Amino acid sequence: MMLERLGYPSVSIASEIDSAREALAGRAHPCVLVDLGSATAAALGQIAARSSARLIAVVGSVDDEAVFHAAGAAAVLRRPVTLAALAVALDPAHDEATDFDAETWADLRRLYSGTGLRELVAAAAAEVPIQGQRHAAAVAANDLRTLASIVHTLRGTCLQFGAADLAQLAARAEQAAQSGDTATALSASAALIERHGRLVARLLREAADD
Repeated sequence: MMLERLGYPSVSIASEIDSAREALAGRAHPCVLVDLGSATAAALGQIAARSSARLIAVVGSVDDEAVFHAAGAAAVLRRPVTLAALAVALDPAHDEATDFDAETWADLRRLYSGTGLRELVAAAAAEVPIQGQRHAAAVAANDLRTLASIVHTLRGTCLQFGAADLAQLAARAEQAAQSGDTATALSASAALIERHGRLVARLLREAADD
C-alpha cells in the first residue's frame, strides 16, 4: 500500500525468500525490496548474486546494517517501515551528505555566537516531530492543502541552512500538492520529511561540537 501511495503501482510480490530468488533469476528488475524476516544476510547475498537489481533490505531493529550492505543491499530499512524512509530508500540519486552545506554552516557560525547557533538549531529540531506528525495526518487524510503548507514551511528551513537540493525537493512537493498530483506530492514530501530530519540531526551534532 505504501508503494502504491508513492506512485509505484506495478509491484510483483514473492512470499518466500526461495521463491524470490527463483523469480529474479534471468529477469530484469530495477529495484527489489526484500523483507528478510528471520533470514540472514547470506540469503540476501544469494539474491544479489542472481540479480542486477538495486536491492533494499528490510531488517529488524537490532540488526547490523553494515552486514546487509556488505551482502549487496543498496539501502537498508528497519521495521516498522515508514512512508518517509521508504521514499528515501527508493531514490537512488540521493546522497545524504549533499544536504549539509559546510559553507553555509561556516557563515552561520560567523553570524551567531556558539549559544545563538545552538538555539537556532534547537528551534529547527523542535519542529521536526511536529511537522512529522502533521505530515502523517495530512497523508492519512489525503489533505494536499495541508501538505503544501507543511513543505512550504520546511523549504524555508532548508534554505536557511543552505540545503539547496532539499529546498528544491520541497518546492516540487509543494507544486505537486497545489496541482493535485497526489503521487508526486506524497513521494516528494515523504522523502523531504525523512531527509530534513536527518539534516537537523546532523546540525545538532555540528552545533554540539562547536
